[in-house]
Amino acid sequence: MPFLNVWDEADRGHIVSLSETIVSLTSSTLRLPLVDGAKVNLLSLEDVIRSAADVMQAMTSLIRYLVTKAERVNTLASELANTTRNECVMIDGCKDLLSILTHMEMQDCSMRTHILQLQCDQQP
Repeated sequence: MPFLNVWDEADRGHIVSLSETIVSLTSSTLRLPLVDGAKVNLLSLEDVIRSAADVMQAMTSLIRYLVTKAERVNTLASELANTTRNECVMIDGCKDLLSILTHMEMQDCSMRTHILQLQCDQQP
């Protein structure tokens, strides 16, 4: 459970960061003047596009890292489910064996009681 809490906190941080990046990129592209006679500083535009590409590359790396982590967590969760299922089967088997053992113990006590009664009846 502690790892799931840490995952939740990290996930929230990544979602906020991604949302802010989307807003920033949207704002940058929407501020371009698209009317007659609009002029652009090509160096600034190149810097903005390069910066956006760098951000997207960083996001791609982060997403790949998170997918790898999620796949690992999925594998571990699957193994945990299998182990839990096996343990439930074993516990049911133990319960059955304990039931048999209890029945045998009751029979043993009953037989001992009968033996004692027979010994008492045979004594003069």
